[in-house]
Amino acid sequence: MMINSGLSLLHIGSVQNDHAQALCIVRKLSTSHVMIATRLLLEPGMIVRIGLRGNYLLPGQVGDIAGPLIPVLFDRPVNPSDVVEAGKRAHGGQESVRLQLERPVQIVGPRATHLCLSVDISLGGMKIRGVAPWLHIGDLLLVELQGLGSREARLAWIKGNEAGLHFRHTLGYDELDNWLQNGQTHVGIAATTRPQALPNGFDA
Repeated sequence: MMINSGLSLLHIGSVQNDHAQALCIVRKLSTSHVMIATRLLLEPGMIVRIGLRGNYLLPGQVGDIAGPLIPVLFDRPVNPSDVVEAGKRAHGGQESVRLQLERPVQIVGPRATHLCLSVDISLGGMKIRGVAPWLHIGDLLLVELQGLGSREARLAWIKGNEAGLHFRHTLGYDELDNWLQNGQTHVGIAATTRPQALPNGFDA
């Protein structure tokens, strides 16, 4: 199938199917499709969802794979300009691409240690569920996740029983993606679709 080239991009997104999720690098976007690079093993005909900044979740189907970039054909036409503008508005905010997952998280704070659950995670932070009463906005915390190690984070907001954490130092693309894949042992890794290294100064 011939598909138009669309806009050339270098954005971080997510790709999900019914069994697994992973980060991806979005290289091209048009009204009909997106071209991505990802470690997640995808096959032609597979139904997936592409997550982008600005709360965009685009359902589609994997097309014929003929190279390192994988085409995902949208279920309905998309306006690339709207997607790009939404990403610009969300830059640096809570609308960064997030991956949904529920895993135990240990929070070490200035007053105590607390065990809670993650809700989602991104390169820049995470949402947790199960807020301890001694937690306060602005607290500098040590966040411990199995397999990902410990890292400092600032408590950014609290809403009911959920809270948002901003990592003091953002995660690397490979660091987060490897951690996700190691936690999804039933998902294969397609070496031929491994994303290229991100250029210096690239902001997810």
